[in-house]
Amino acid sequence: MKTLSVADLKQNLGPALDKLNKEGEQIVIEQQGATRAALVSYNEYLDFREYMQRKAAKYRPFPALSPYSKTDRYEKTKEDFKFIISRIKKAVDVKRALRVADVGCANGEFIYALLKEFPHWEFTGYDITPEFIETARSFPGLARARFINDNLFNIPETFELVLCVSMLQIFPDIERPLRKILDICEKDGFIFATGLFNKHDIEVRLQYCDNTQEITKGLWRIDWNQHSQASISRLIGDSVKSMEFEEMIMDLDLPLRPDQPIRHFTFRDSMGRNIITNGLKLILNRTLMTINK
Repeated sequence: MKTLSVADLKQNLGPALDKLNKEGEQIVIEQQGATRAALVSYNEYLDFREYMQRKAAKYRPFPALSPYSKTDRYEKTKEDFKFIISRIKKAVDVKRALRVADVGCANGEFIYALLKEFPHWEFTGYDITPEFIETARSFPGLARARFINDNLFNIPETFELVLCVSMLQIFPDIERPLRKILDICEKDGFIFATGLFNKHDIEVRLQYCDNTQEITKGLWRIDWNQHSQASISRLIGDSVKSMEFEEMIMDLDLPLRPDQPIRHFTFRDSMGRNIITNGLKLILNRTLMTINK
């Protein structure tokens, strides 16, 4: 018999117990110290652990529901990409042969748009979702780019230009990913990152559960966190040459998809401005952060 506390389950120590309990050995789950304990079978323990894992919020991509698992989007450049490219042209000597990293590259759509503008640049895309990376690798138009299935914190190289499109918002606390992005950007290099950078000095950490899809029911997820521009400025201090925030203009109307309300759609306010939202009823108009290191 093994003794396992509820706290242990929350720390996901189950894999070690899986090896110990293949024969169905009973497990004690301590509920309120040693005085109250529940004796459960191994299968009951697995059910309880699954329940705890579903309640533990984390970033969870679902390739089966994501447009980034498809190859039919490359030729239509997103409005966000057009905006960032226009700012890159203003800030960077684009005639140089630059080494570029797109962190959180999904299926490589942004790299494809950049390749058409800057075919002399060397591109590397990183993403944690293997299905997205395989989609990028399978698309002939991206044959000259390199795609790696890994997370930000394992990137060993440095680059002259670092791009992060809506990636920082998946982190509740921005300090560690921000410092890593600064680390992989070479001195005098540039970082272009989009996100929900709050102009008010208020941080927002968001958890949600999308019960509109069978595969996402009951699963708590993390995304669309808002980091204040003031907090970022305090973290970076005077360690970079310059940093600025600019509200991005996206004037394309996006319809609501009733089958997937979690996807972005737009409406116009009383002044005709395009407001981006989704089924979470949030305002999701993005801001571009430009850093010259």
